[in-house]
Amino acid sequence: MKISYLVTCHNEAKELLELIEKLNAHLLSSAPNDEVVILDDFSDNEDTKKILEKARSYGFTVVQHALNKNFAEHKNYGSKRCVGDLSRSFTTNGFIF
Repeated sequence: MKISYLVTCHNEAKELLELIEKLNAHLLSSAPNDEVVILDDFSDNEDTKKILEKARSYGFTVVQHALNKNFAEHKNYGSKRCVGDLSRSFTTNGFIF
């Protein structure tokens, strides 16, 4: 069974880095077939952009999509990019792993 982890973010650096490191460790240790999709609301913070590049280097999918004050539509857009049998959604400012 493949699990997709959908992460939404906008200009969060520290939190995003912590989350992608934990997800990468999880995938490497016990779930190599799972995927991570990061849905970014066009972050303009340079630190966040560097972390998104790091996420790409881990093989994570990074998609940019404008939130447009509609979080439900934003998450639905991201969910359509997930290919797993199940999906789990995270925001960078409220995850527990």
